[in-house]
Amino acid sequence: MPRDARQQYIWVRKAGTFEAVLAQRDDSFELDALKPCDLLFWATPYSVSREPDVIQTMIYIRRDKATNQRLMVGASEGRTYKGQMRKRVTVFDFKIGRTASKASNEPASLFVGYGRIPGLGAH
Repeated sequence: MPRDARQQYIWVRKAGTFEAVLAQRDDSFELDALKPCDLLFWATPYSVSREPDVIQTMIYIRRDKATNQRLMVGASEGRTYKGQMRKRVTVFDFKIGRTASKASNEPASLFVGYGRIPGLGAH
């Protein structure tokens, strides 16, 4: 498996398992085919000197049995789990949009889609 998010995105795209998500809502039908272990990809809203501009990968876990909230695991410095801010590598609520800090006026990262890890089976 490639080391960084950009290379993981390219790897999944080349394998033909990528599913683009255009909607920016957590309840989009475009997420209905998500399966445990799918890679989730976010891009930067900033102009970067590389293509594609994917900057973060998380791994989809499943829906929480009690709340039906989608869950993911990965590294982050500012996502939540059950309403509590968490950092580092841990479990997070899967939210398509990432809320940006209003104080910093930074745009949120953009969820671009998901894909099956090549070799783990078809969607």
